[in-house]
Amino acid sequence: MLASDSKLIRIRNFEACLGVVLEIKEPVGFKRRYLNFIEEIKSAYQISSPRNVFKSYELKRKLGLQDFEDVAQNFVNIVIADSCRIHIVFASFNTKKVEKVIYYRKDRRKRQQEKKTIEFLRHLSSYFPYVAAWSAIFNDEAISFDNIEIHLDSFDGEVTYAWEILKNNISAKIKTFPKGDQCNPFISASDIVLSLVEINLLKGDFRLDVQELKKLLEKYNIKGSITHCGTNKIKYITPISSQKIPEALDYAEPVIYVVPGQIKKEWIENSPKFEYVLKYAQFVEGGVKFLNIDRDYEFIRDTDVLAYFDDAGKVLAKNISSLYDVECKSISEIINETKY
Repeated sequence: MLASDSKLIRIRNFEACLGVVLEIKEPVGFKRRYLNFIEEIKSAYQISSPRNVFKSYELKRKLGLQDFEDVAQNFVNIVIADSCRIHIVFASFNTKKVEKVIYYRKDRRKRQQEKKTIEFLRHLSSYFPYVAAWSAIFNDEAISFDNIEIHLDSFDGEVTYAWEILKNNISAKIKTFPKGDQCNPFISASDIVLSLVEINLLKGDFRLDVQELKKLLEKYNIKGSITHCGTNKIKYITPISSQKIPEALDYAEPVIYVVPGQIKKEWIENSPKFEYVLKYAQFVEGGVKFLNIDRDYEFIRDTDVLAYFDDAGKVLAKNISSLYDVECKSISEIINETKY
Protein backbone atom coordinates (compact mmCIF):
# COMPACT_ATOMS: atom_id res chain seq x y z
CA MET A 1 0.00 0.00 0.00
CA LEU A 2 1.03 3.59 -0.68
CA ALA A 3 -0.24 6.69 1.15
CA SER A 4 0.47 10.11 -0.28
CA ASP A 5 0.10 13.72 0.79
CA SER A 6 1.68 16.92 -0.47
CA LYS A 7 1.84 20.69 -0.23
CA LEU A 8 3.25 23.78 -1.91
CA ILE A 9 6.25 25.05 0.03
CA ARG A 10 7.91 28.44 -0.06
CA ILE A 11 11.51 28.93 1.02
CA ARG A 12 12.33 32.63 0.71
CA ASN A 13 11.56 33.43 -2.96
CA PHE A 14 11.63 29.80 -4.07
CA GLU A 15 8.49 27.67 -4.57
CA ALA A 16 8.15 23.92 -5.05
CA CYS A 17 5.67 21.10 -4.66
CA LEU A 18 6.70 18.66 -1.95
CA GLY A 19 5.18 15.22 -1.47
CA VAL A 20 5.71 12.31 0.89
CA VAL A 21 4.65 8.82 -0.16
CA LEU A 22 4.71 6.09 2.48
CA GLU A 23 5.22 2.55 1.24
CA ILE A 24 3.54 0.50 3.97
CA LYS A 25 4.36 -3.19 4.20
CA GLU A 26 1.77 -4.33 6.75
CA PRO A 27 -1.16 -1.87 6.94
CA VAL A 28 -2.89 -3.63 9.85
CA GLY A 29 0.16 -3.52 12.11
CA PHE A 30 1.00 0.00 10.99
CA LYS A 31 -2.49 1.24 11.83
CA ARG A 32 -2.30 -0.33 15.29
CA ARG A 33 1.03 1.36 16.00
CA TYR A 34 -0.29 4.69 14.71
CA LEU A 35 -3.39 4.62 16.92
CA ASN A 36 -1.41 3.55 20.00
CA PHE A 37 1.08 6.36 19.44
CA ILE A 38 -1.62 9.01 19.08
CA GLU A 39 -3.40 7.79 22.22
CA GLU A 40 -0.14 8.15 24.14
CA ILE A 41 0.34 11.69 22.80
CA LYS A 42 -3.23 12.62 23.73
CA SER A 43 -2.61 11.39 27.25
CA ALA A 44 0.83 13.02 27.61
CA TYR A 45 -0.36 16.43 26.36
CA GLN A 46 -3.88 16.23 27.80
CA ILE A 47 -5.57 16.53 24.40
CA SER A 48 -9.31 16.22 24.86
CA SER A 49 -10.77 14.83 21.65
CA PRO A 50 -12.80 11.75 20.68
CA ARG A 51 -10.58 11.39 17.61
CA ASN A 52 -7.28 9.58 17.26
CA VAL A 53 -6.35 10.67 13.73
CA PHE A 54 -4.99 14.19 13.31
CA LYS A 55 -3.36 16.22 10.58
CA SER A 56 -0.02 17.82 11.30
CA TYR A 57 -1.44 21.35 11.43
CA GLU A 58 -3.73 20.33 14.30
CA LEU A 59 -0.87 18.71 16.19
CA LYS A 60 1.30 21.81 15.75
CA ARG A 61 -1.52 23.95 17.12
CA LYS A 62 -2.11 21.65 20.09
CA LEU A 63 1.54 20.94 20.94
CA GLY A 64 3.46 23.98 19.76
CA LEU A 65 6.06 23.84 17.00
CA GLN A 66 9.01 22.62 19.08
CA ASP A 67 7.08 19.85 20.81
CA PHE A 68 5.53 18.88 17.48
CA GLU A 69 9.00 18.45 15.97
CA ASP A 70 10.02 16.21 18.88
CA VAL A 71 6.79 14.21 18.62
CA ALA A 72 7.17 13.87 14.85
CA GLN A 73 10.70 12.53 15.26
CA ASN A 74 9.45 9.99 17.81
CA PHE A 75 6.63 9.14 15.43
CA VAL A 76 9.17 8.31 12.71
CA ASN A 77 11.22 6.19 15.13
CA ILE A 78 8.28 4.30 16.64
CA VAL A 79 5.58 4.11 13.96
CA ILE A 80 7.52 4.35 10.69
CA ALA A 81 10.80 2.67 11.70
CA ASP A 82 11.20 -0.67 9.93
CA SER A 83 7.60 -0.87 8.73
CA CYS A 84 7.79 1.67 5.90
CA ARG A 85 9.89 3.15 3.18
CA ILE A 86 9.59 6.91 2.75
CA HIS A 87 9.60 8.34 -0.75
CA ILE A 88 10.12 12.10 -0.91
CA VAL A 89 9.13 13.69 -4.20
CA PHE A 90 9.55 17.35 -5.09
CA ALA A 91 8.75 19.34 -8.22
CA SER A 92 10.57 22.48 -9.28
CA PHE A 93 11.38 23.93 -12.68
CA ASN A 94 13.90 26.24 -14.29
CA THR A 95 11.55 29.02 -15.38
CA LYS A 96 14.28 30.59 -17.54
CA LYS A 97 14.64 27.44 -19.63
CA VAL A 98 10.91 26.59 -19.62
CA GLU A 99 8.90 29.80 -19.61
CA LYS A 100 5.53 28.29 -20.56
CA VAL A 101 3.67 24.99 -20.37
CA ILE A 102 1.03 23.76 -22.83
CA TYR A 103 -2.28 22.37 -21.47
CA TYR A 104 -4.82 20.07 -23.18
CA ARG A 105 -2.70 18.62 -25.99
CA LYS A 106 -5.05 15.62 -26.37
CA ASP A 107 -8.35 17.42 -25.77
CA ARG A 108 -10.44 17.70 -28.95
CA ARG A 109 -13.14 19.69 -27.15
CA LYS A 110 -10.92 22.39 -25.74
CA ARG A 111 -8.27 24.59 -27.30
CA GLN A 112 -4.72 24.30 -26.07
CA GLN A 113 -3.70 26.83 -23.46
CA GLU A 114 -0.37 28.31 -22.48
CA LYS A 115 0.44 28.80 -18.80
CA LYS A 116 3.46 30.46 -17.27
CA THR A 117 5.61 27.83 -15.59
CA ILE A 118 5.11 29.33 -12.12
CA GLU A 119 1.32 29.27 -12.67
CA PHE A 120 1.60 25.61 -13.66
CA LEU A 121 3.62 24.82 -10.54
CA ARG A 122 0.95 26.35 -8.30
CA HIS A 123 -1.78 24.50 -10.16
CA LEU A 124 0.25 21.29 -9.89
CA SER A 125 0.14 21.60 -6.10
CA SER A 126 -3.64 20.99 -6.18
CA TYR A 127 -3.18 17.47 -7.57
CA PHE A 128 0.37 16.63 -6.48
CA PRO A 129 -0.66 13.77 -4.12
CA TYR A 130 -1.19 11.43 -7.08
CA VAL A 131 1.75 12.86 -9.05
CA ALA A 132 4.00 12.10 -6.08
CA ALA A 133 2.69 8.52 -5.95
CA TRP A 134 3.22 8.07 -9.70
CA SER A 135 6.71 9.52 -9.50
CA ALA A 136 7.68 7.32 -6.55
CA ILE A 137 6.46 4.18 -8.29
CA PHE A 138 8.24 4.78 -11.55
CA ASN A 139 11.49 6.00 -10.07
CA ASP A 140 12.02 3.25 -7.51
CA GLU A 141 12.40 -0.29 -8.81
CA ALA A 142 11.97 -1.66 -5.29
CA ILE A 143 8.22 -0.89 -5.34
CA SER A 144 6.04 -3.76 -6.54
CA PHE A 145 3.33 -1.69 -8.19
CA ASP A 146 0.99 -4.15 -9.97
CA ASN A 147 -2.56 -3.50 -8.68
CA ILE A 148 -1.13 -1.52 -5.77
CA GLU A 149 -3.60 0.23 -3.47
CA ILE A 150 -2.95 3.96 -3.18
CA HIS A 151 -4.52 6.16 -0.51
CA LEU A 152 -4.56 9.82 -1.54
CA ASP A 153 -5.52 12.93 0.35
CA SER A 154 -8.23 14.88 -1.46
CA PHE A 155 -7.11 16.65 -4.61
CA ASP A 156 -8.59 18.53 -7.54
CA GLY A 157 -7.12 18.18 -11.01
CA GLU A 158 -7.44 17.13 -14.62
CA VAL A 159 -6.26 14.10 -16.55
CA THR A 160 -2.51 13.82 -17.20
CA TYR A 161 -0.33 11.08 -18.67
CA ALA A 162 0.72 10.25 -15.11
CA TRP A 163 -2.93 9.68 -14.14
CA GLU A 164 -3.53 7.50 -17.20
CA ILE A 165 -0.49 5.39 -16.33
CA LEU A 166 -1.71 4.86 -12.75
CA LYS A 167 -5.25 4.00 -13.85
CA ASN A 168 -4.63 2.06 -17.05
CA ASN A 169 -1.08 0.74 -17.23
CA ILE A 170 -0.75 -0.68 -13.74
CA SER A 171 -4.44 -0.78 -12.68
CA ALA A 172 -3.69 0.96 -9.38
CA LYS A 173 -6.50 0.78 -6.84
CA ILE A 174 -6.83 4.47 -6.11
CA LYS A 175 -8.79 5.61 -3.07
CA THR A 176 -9.18 9.34 -2.56
CA PHE A 177 -10.13 10.41 0.96
CA PRO A 178 -11.69 13.85 1.46
CA LYS A 179 -10.16 15.18 4.69
CA GLY A 180 -7.94 12.12 4.57
CA ASP A 181 -5.30 13.61 6.85
CA GLN A 182 -7.98 13.90 9.58
CA CYS A 183 -9.63 10.50 9.29
CA ASN A 184 -7.22 8.12 7.55
CA PRO A 185 -4.21 6.97 9.65
CA PHE A 186 -2.05 6.25 6.59
CA ILE A 187 -2.56 9.67 4.99
CA SER A 188 -2.21 11.37 8.37
CA ALA A 189 1.12 9.60 8.84
CA SER A 190 2.27 10.84 5.44
CA ASP A 191 1.22 14.37 6.40
CA ILE A 192 3.15 14.22 9.70
CA VAL A 193 6.32 13.09 7.91
CA LEU A 194 5.75 15.77 5.26
CA SER A 195 5.65 18.45 7.95
CA LEU A 196 8.83 17.09 9.54
CA VAL A 197 10.61 17.29 6.18
CA GLU A 198 9.33 20.85 5.67
CA ILE A 199 10.55 21.90 9.13
CA ASN A 200 14.06 20.64 8.32
CA LEU A 201 14.02 22.58 5.04
CA LEU A 202 12.71 25.81 6.55
CA LYS A 203 15.29 25.68 9.34
CA GLY A 204 17.99 25.46 6.68
CA ASP A 205 19.32 22.15 8.01
CA PHE A 206 18.90 20.60 4.55
CA ARG A 207 18.37 22.00 1.05
CA LEU A 208 15.67 20.93 -1.39
CA ASP A 209 18.06 18.76 -3.35
CA VAL A 210 18.22 15.03 -4.05
CA GLN A 211 21.52 14.44 -2.26
CA GLU A 212 20.59 16.66 0.69
CA LEU A 213 17.25 14.89 1.18
CA LYS A 214 19.02 11.53 1.10
CA LYS A 215 21.03 12.79 4.07
CA LEU A 216 17.74 13.69 5.77
CA LEU A 217 16.53 10.10 5.41
CA GLU A 218 19.87 8.92 6.79
CA LYS A 219 19.43 11.26 9.77
CA TYR A 220 16.30 9.36 10.76
CA ASN A 221 17.72 5.99 9.70
CA ILE A 222 14.88 5.43 7.25
CA LYS A 223 14.95 3.56 3.96
CA GLY A 224 13.40 5.20 0.95
CA SER A 225 14.03 7.27 -2.14
CA ILE A 226 14.24 10.87 -3.30
CA THR A 227 12.83 11.95 -6.66
CA HIS A 228 13.03 15.31 -8.36
CA CYS A 229 10.07 15.77 -10.66
CA GLY A 230 11.69 18.33 -12.93
CA THR A 231 11.57 19.73 -16.44
CA ASN A 232 11.93 16.31 -18.09
CA LYS A 233 8.70 15.17 -16.38
CA ILE A 234 6.53 18.12 -17.39
CA LYS A 235 4.88 16.27 -20.27
CA TYR A 236 3.68 13.55 -17.88
CA ILE A 237 2.20 15.87 -15.26
CA THR A 238 0.65 18.62 -17.37
CA PRO A 239 -3.12 18.34 -18.00
CA ILE A 240 -3.68 16.73 -21.39
CA SER A 241 -7.45 16.87 -21.07
CA SER A 242 -9.91 19.15 -19.31
CA GLN A 243 -11.66 16.10 -17.83
CA LYS A 244 -11.88 16.60 -14.06
CA ILE A 245 -10.50 14.09 -11.61
CA PRO A 246 -10.99 12.36 -9.29
CA GLU A 247 -14.15 10.69 -10.59
CA ALA A 248 -16.77 8.91 -8.47
CA LEU A 249 -15.02 5.54 -8.65
CA ASP A 250 -11.79 7.09 -7.35
CA TYR A 251 -13.28 8.03 -3.98
CA ALA A 252 -13.06 5.86 -0.88
CA GLU A 253 -16.30 4.26 0.26
CA PRO A 254 -18.18 5.59 2.02
CA VAL A 255 -17.91 9.35 1.82
CA ILE A 256 -19.73 11.08 4.68
CA TYR A 257 -21.44 14.08 3.09
CA VAL A 258 -22.18 16.82 5.60
CA VAL A 259 -25.42 18.41 4.40
CA PRO A 260 -25.60 22.19 4.70
CA GLY A 261 -28.52 23.64 6.60
CA GLN A 262 -28.89 26.97 8.35
CA ILE A 263 -25.53 26.60 10.10
CA LYS A 264 -22.53 27.86 8.15
CA LYS A 265 -19.83 25.37 7.16
CA GLU A 266 -17.15 27.13 9.24
CA TRP A 267 -19.22 26.81 12.41
CA ILE A 268 -19.84 23.12 11.82
CA GLU A 269 -16.24 22.36 10.87
CA ASN A 270 -14.85 23.95 14.02
CA SER A 271 -17.46 22.55 16.40
CA PRO A 272 -16.80 19.73 18.91
CA LYS A 273 -19.56 17.69 17.25
CA PHE A 274 -17.74 17.65 13.91
CA GLU A 275 -14.97 15.68 15.63
CA TYR A 276 -17.38 12.76 15.78
CA VAL A 277 -18.05 12.93 12.03
CA LEU A 278 -14.31 12.57 11.42
CA LYS A 279 -14.13 9.72 13.93
CA TYR A 280 -17.06 7.99 12.26
CA ALA A 281 -15.29 8.27 8.89
CA GLN A 282 -12.22 6.65 10.42
CA PHE A 283 -14.33 3.77 11.76
CA VAL A 284 -15.92 3.07 8.38
CA GLU A 285 -12.64 3.73 6.50
CA GLY A 286 -14.11 6.56 4.47
CA GLY A 287 -13.76 10.30 3.99
CA VAL A 288 -15.68 13.47 4.89
CA LYS A 289 -16.92 16.11 2.49
CA PHE A 290 -19.28 19.05 2.78
CA LEU A 291 -22.02 18.49 0.22
CA ASN A 292 -21.74 20.65 -2.91
CA ILE A 293 -25.36 20.87 -3.95
CA ASP A 294 -24.41 21.98 -7.48
CA ARG A 295 -21.96 19.19 -8.23
CA ASP A 296 -22.03 16.19 -5.92
CA TYR A 297 -25.00 14.56 -7.66
CA GLU A 298 -22.29 13.27 -10.04
CA PHE A 299 -20.45 11.49 -7.23
CA ILE A 300 -22.89 10.31 -4.57
CA ARG A 301 -23.36 6.53 -4.25
CA ASP A 302 -25.70 4.29 -2.30
CA THR A 303 -22.79 3.33 -0.05
CA ASP A 304 -22.31 6.93 1.09
CA VAL A 305 -23.87 8.63 4.12
CA LEU A 306 -25.62 11.98 4.47
CA ALA A 307 -24.98 13.63 7.84
CA TYR A 308 -27.09 16.59 9.00
CA PHE A 309 -26.79 19.01 11.93
CA ASP A 310 -30.12 20.87 11.95
CA ASP A 311 -33.72 20.64 10.71
CA ALA A 312 -32.97 22.39 7.41
CA GLY A 313 -30.16 19.94 6.73
CA LYS A 314 -32.45 17.05 7.66
CA VAL A 315 -35.06 18.10 5.09
CA LEU A 316 -32.46 18.33 2.31
CA ALA A 317 -30.79 15.06 3.33
CA LYS A 318 -34.12 13.20 3.36
CA ASN A 319 -35.03 14.60 -0.07
CA ILE A 320 -31.70 13.50 -1.55
CA SER A 321 -32.00 10.12 0.17
CA SER A 322 -35.36 9.51 -1.48
CA LEU A 323 -33.78 10.12 -4.89
CA TYR A 324 -30.50 8.23 -4.46
CA ASP A 325 -31.28 5.63 -1.78
CA VAL A 326 -28.52 6.97 0.48
CA GLU A 327 -28.47 6.48 4.24
CA CYS A 328 -29.10 9.57 6.41
CA LYS A 329 -27.78 10.09 9.91
CA SER A 330 -28.24 12.94 12.36
CA ILE A 331 -25.22 14.20 14.24
CA SER A 332 -26.76 12.73 17.40
CA GLU A 333 -26.83 9.28 15.81
CA ILE A 334 -23.22 9.61 14.69
CA ILE A 335 -22.13 10.68 18.18
CA ASN A 336 -23.93 7.72 19.76
CA GLU A 337 -22.28 5.29 17.34
CA THR A 338 -18.77 6.62 17.92
CA LYS A 339 -18.86 7.67 21.58
CA TYR A 340 -17.10 4.60 22.91
